[in-house]
Amino acid sequence: MRTLVLSLALLAVAGCDGNTDDVPGVGASVRVESLDDLADIRDAWERSGPQNYRLKYERSCFCDTAALSGVVTVRDGVVVGDAPQSPQTVESLFNIAADTIGDPDVASVEFRVSSDAPRIPVLLSIDYSAGMADDEFSIRVTGFEAL
Repeated sequence: MRTLVLSLALLAVAGCDGNTDDVPGVGASVRVESLDDLADIRDAWERSGPQNYRLKYERSCFCDTAALSGVVTVRDGVVVGDAPQSPQTVESLFNIAADTIGDPDVASVEFRVSSDAPRIPVLLSIDYSAGMADDEFSIRVTGFEAL
């Protein structure tokens, strides 16, 4: 019951509209609609995104509450320091989006990236099965800082 209450509270705080205009270091966001768009954005990140950054995020799901939020520091593309369980990075969010956008076995995916460079993921929301309860999850970036 505590997990359900915590998950619902996080959903209420995070909101369901995908608006990320208040995220420090991120600004406004745009929805990625296709794998081609994702590939272009990912290529731009690989060419000009910082190799050293700090990413704060919150996860909303019916899962282990210990893994609901985290702060990850990345140096030269590698997670360093004290990282949360299953740390998320810009690269891992791009990977998850690439695996799910357009997948016919996934009911729905919403993937949003910042509209300004560096184009970082700011929201990834996945529903694996439209007819199944509690399989949805989302990861919302709550802060980004180039180091």
